[in-house]
Amino acid sequence: MLPMELDPDDDLILRVQTSVDNADVSGRARVFRHGRVDFVPLQFPSPTSDRAQYNTSIGLGGGTLLGARISTALATAKRGQIYAQLEVRNRRRTDVSEVMLCKGYVYAGNSVGDGEFVESGPGGGEGFITTINIADAVPGAQFATQTVPTNAIWKVQGFKGDLVASSVAGTRQFRIDYTDGTNVIAAAVAVGKTIASRTNLYRGAIGLTGNYTGDTAAGDGDAIIVPLPNILLREGSTLVFLTLNGDPTATTGDDWDDTGFLQAEEWLVL
Repeated sequence: MLPMELDPDDDLILRVQTSVDNADVSGRARVFRHGRVDFVPLQFPSPTSDRAQYNTSIGLGGGTLLGARISTALATAKRGQIYAQLEVRNRRRTDVSEVMLCKGYVYAGNSVGDGEFVESGPGGGEGFITTINIADAVPGAQFATQTVPTNAIWKVQGFKGDLVASSVAGTRQFRIDYTDGTNVIAAAVAVGKTIASRTNLYRGAIGLTGNYTGDTAAGDGDAIIVPLPNILLREGSTLVFLTLNGDPTATTGDDWDDTGFLQAEEWLVL
């Protein structure tokens, strides 16, 4: 693939996706021309952190492309947060990629150079482990529905929520419905239930098994296990939280006390 003879109208196209701010992506290309090796700087300062793909073009002016490498200066960047691609494209044929030089995740201590090709999704390796805060719900309300961001894939790995039941009689059954944005495709159902005037600590993870049978009322202050499905969720998928005291009514006064949390592995995709 390299070295590659360049047309005067060939440009380097740097494409970047990121979920973090201040993700400066930079590097350099080595081009032989006019009897010497020139180092052409590649710079994409602070692309927007909305997971969309942004492009910048660097003119080369002909010569022979010997190599290129890109990295990020963000010292806190983790694998799965910044995905970058570098290709050669001719200005006369902007719809056609001449050569894909490299693609992969750049992060602290890891750069990507010519001949390195890593897919952005789960097939390309581990993603970024992100923690999602679920705002404290007012008494009688459910936790707010969480949506997988555009240009992302999630695997939800953990959940935490503390339920303080009101004195209203009844048995509370908790579950999280996984949807594709329209249809329920899976659910995480708590193994154990909360009854009136008790506080229970709901804790979820992939691979857990329950500490109660499905209809057992947990003791006050006990933890209740929520086994999570081991599935991938595409952009626009949702997690809907349901605390039911007789389907489908939530009990007035029941309180998901304090902030809840999800932990998810996230990949950037288009």
